[in-house]
Amino acid sequence: MADIADEAFEREELTRQLAIRNRAVPQMTYTGECHNCEIPIDSGYFCSTECRDDHAKFIRAEQQRKIG
Repeated sequence: MADIADEAFEREELTRQLAIRNRAVPQMTYTGECHNCEIPIDSGYFCSTECRDDHAKFIRAEQQRKIG
């Protein structure tokens, strides 16, 4: 029989997995430039993880402005 901590862990993991599956996936196209700072890039959407994270923060802020 599983104890309460194991059950809580399993429930948390299930919730996390569902959130990952249901998150909105941005629809981006390759433009040859970073979507955040517009530096030329050879592949992908961003020149660095910092630009990717900054862009994600900007999008979340825009969504919050529309809601609130």
